[in-house]
Amino acid sequence: MVTDEMVLAALKEEEGKLVSGAELAGKLGVSRAAVWKHISQLRNVGYGIDTVPFEGYRLVSRPDLMLSAEIKSGLKTERFGKEVYAFRETSSTSDVASALATGGAQEGTVVVADRQTEGRGRMGRSWESAPGVGIYMSLVLRPRIPPMDVPRITITSAVAASELLKEEVGLEAPIEWPNDIVVNGKKVCGILTEMVAEQDRVESVILGIGLNVNHAEKHLSPELRETATSLYIEGGVKRDRTALLKRLLERLEQLYDMLQEGRFEGIVARWSANSYTLGRRVRCTADGQPVEGIAESLASDGALVVRTDDGTVRQITCGDVLYI
Repeated sequence: MVTDEMVLAALKEEEGKLVSGAELAGKLGVSRAAVWKHISQLRNVGYGIDTVPFEGYRLVSRPDLMLSAEIKSGLKTERFGKEVYAFRETSSTSDVASALATGGAQEGTVVVADRQTEGRGRMGRSWESAPGVGIYMSLVLRPRIPPMDVPRITITSAVAASELLKEEVGLEAPIEWPNDIVVNGKKVCGILTEMVAEQDRVESVILGIGLNVNHAEKHLSPELRETATSLYIEGGVKRDRTALLKRLLERLEQLYDMLQEGRFEGIVARWSANSYTLGRRVRCTADGQPVEGIAESLASDGALVVRTDDGTVRQITCGDVLYI
């Protein structure tokens, strides 16, 4: 069955040039009326398509929306993003991805939205999702690792996001344990992993990533402006969110495969090289007790290793870290 995506792909092959309705119809094996129907539907979601009588159609602009067809186009992955569910608005991309995973969605299925009304972060916190300016994405994973190793996925994803922003955007974006990416000390990206598992087997993991891309200060609530930022605020450049998401998916798949192959030590080394937390004096909690000391390293299970002033080594598995 011919889809909007197939018509769009045919127009993209000749982007900026006129393509006749007859040529499109013949290439796709449909009637010219069917071509017109798909052209109309593409216009309805924001594509700029000129019509020149007796000559054809020409793609002239694309909407600044997170659209399935745009995400798939040119995506260099084997699994991640082969199935994409894109929404103008949804409650939470992770909720949608979780429901899809329960229904048997394949690994690498992506759920993305231009706006979330109930986006969430770690420890039950909300994640503000201003419309049209951020990347709000959840990914269905089915890792071949034991449940106890699932925190490694958060570590792996943080490396992908940090390296992407440094190499593709040109911003130093170190990782703040356990799951945030910061620029100039302010949060720009958050990562959340949620697992469904039996005692010794992982059924699915939903990896949620929120990245503040084109937010201006007005898009951040007053209480967040002291602690959060965006790529636009820090770099002064508006970014193509779809292009950035595609590069992120490509890096995520590469590093995820590295994790699945048992090469987590290499990921830890890259995490450590990009860490905001290591080497700093921190205050946190372990087993309900306050711990203060120097953040020394990352344990194999993703725990933060802290050496206290008396030389005791403690492993922090959850909670917040304060820098002192």
